[in-house]
Amino acid sequence: MKKIAVSCLILSLSVGVLFAQQKNPYSPSDKQVVSQGKELYFKMGCNGCHGAGGGGGMCPSFIDDTWVFGSDDQTLFKLIKGQIPQQTMPRMFGGVLTDDEIWKVITFVRYCKVAAAEQGGGAAGQLNIDKKSCAIVEADPHWLKAVLPRLSGYQRQYVLVFDGSSKNFSSAEDSKLSGLTVAVLDNSAAKEIATSLKAKAKAYPDKERELGKPLEDLLAGKVDAAILWTPLAAFYAMELDSARKLKMLPFSKSYTAPKGFEGQEQSSMVYVTKCADALLNVLKVYGVAPQ
Repeated sequence: MKKIAVSCLILSLSVGVLFAQQKNPYSPSDKQVVSQGKELYFKMGCNGCHGAGGGGGMCPSFIDDTWVFGSDDQTLFKLIKGQIPQQTMPRMFGGVLTDDEIWKVITFVRYCKVAAAEQGGGAAGQLNIDKKSCAIVEADPHWLKAVLPRLSGYQRQYVLVFDGSSKNFSSAEDSKLSGLTVAVLDNSAAKEIATSLKAKAKAYPDKERELGKPLEDLLAGKVDAAILWTPLAAFYAMELDSARKLKMLPFSKSYTAPKGFEGQEQSSMVYVTKCADALLNVLKVYGVAPQ
């Protein structure tokens, strides 16, 4: 009798553990987890079939309400694990991703679905919705290159960016910049501009995943200012400057766009358009008018 009781207890605990594993421990509002899930989504090549933002392509969209096996988290977990007999999606992901990684991918999927659903919302929340679109766009450098050159009037403009709480400049060409350490990206006209101002240019590699590093260091007080291509400044200010500490002043002259952003990559993806709208609004907030 005791053996039966113990066996029942073990079975009960095993079922409890199973159900615990089948519940998503994360929320789509957790920015860090969404970012990690986004990286895994692209690393596994999910975007090749479902699209960068989940809108579909070779395979169905996951931002609508049409699901073959069910839309609940538990079903999605089993699908990625390769545990649904009739599934056509490759089963290999279950052998590559850990359970925790699968939940992070699902969290990114939920984030995309929420962003898409909110696109029909009112004007009051539109900027926030568009910001979510930019977060999705950032996951794929190709979409970033499709968005930034779209900002009409800003394609050949650069701005001086600085912390308004500790610095004050009358213009982007202020003589007070002489001798200061200014962050610039490699392969951009910013180096040339910094040299003309007699500032000390601190060059950052223009790697796709590190384009926001100049503003990160500026906000951390590691550099005195930054000179950036205006669309890039808008994109990363929206992401990093939630406290609105930064100020932007445009340079009067026109310069070429950074390497890789000279032309506009074609895309009809809704997130690209929404993100471009958000960046135009961001530049209005910072008082940067188009040339």
